[in-house]
Amino acid sequence: TLLDCLQEGESDRVQEAAVRELARRPGGAPFGLMAGTWSALKGGARQAMLEVMLGSVQGTGALLDLMAESETTGRGPAAEELSAAQVQSLIRHKDKSIVATAKKVLASVIPPSREEVAKQFAPAVEMEGDAALGRNHYIGRCMACHRAEGTGMELGPDLVTVKTRGREGILEAILNPHKEVAPQYIAYTVNANDGRTVTGVITKDDATGVSLKAMGGMEHVFARSEIEGSSSAGQSLMPEGLETGMSVKDMADLLRFIEEL
Repeated sequence: TLLDCLQEGESDRVQEAAVRELARRPGGAPFGLMAGTWSALKGGARQAMLEVMLGSVQGTGALLDLMAESETTGRGPAAEELSAAQVQSLIRHKDKSIVATAKKVLASVIPPSREEVAKQFAPAVEMEGDAALGRNHYIGRCMACHRAEGTGMELGPDLVTVKTRGREGILEAILNPHKEVAPQYIAYTVNANDGRTVTGVITKDDATGVSLKAMGGMEHVFARSEIEGSSSAGQSLMPEGLETGMSVKDMADLLRFIEEL
């Protein structure tokens, strides 16, 4: 019945609700069958499907298989439909076979070295920029984790607090987010014994369990008995590659927006 709700003709809300309910099945989500409905899904349901499938090793494998097939069939997600954070999580996955597959399937969207990117965007420091246009880049790329002008998510620092770094410092923080990370913004990954894998910043850690806030602001609560293991590479939750698709002028606009907060 739930799989029927993923067919063409159903509303985005019904499809998304069905995706999330399938993910909660006690016996495990039928990822292979879910993946086969991709072409019928609407926007919100597609984002939910990506989130759900990337939350487990089995689902991640099924998603990468679908993406590989899509290169010839066109019936699956394109690499460009994954966010920078999702791309980063795949190429740094704990499962080496997933990393190997991801590097092949996502070759077109894996960000270049930070040194290359820094050289590319260096001229943005000297450009004036347009704060109004920069606000649009903030909305599209930053507000899922940062607040500015009273909007956005409180996952990373409010952008008004970083403006004192100056243009060069702000640019470096955007392009190389792992270089300097305050302890409260370090990303941790929790593996649950039901197969779920969640990455976020820790908002609570006590004798009863652990709470993580993931990108987008969703809170995940794990009881101690549910946790199989946890790890951290000491890096920021903010992924590399957020600059993908931006021109030097676009970056100058974003820098101006942050400067004028």
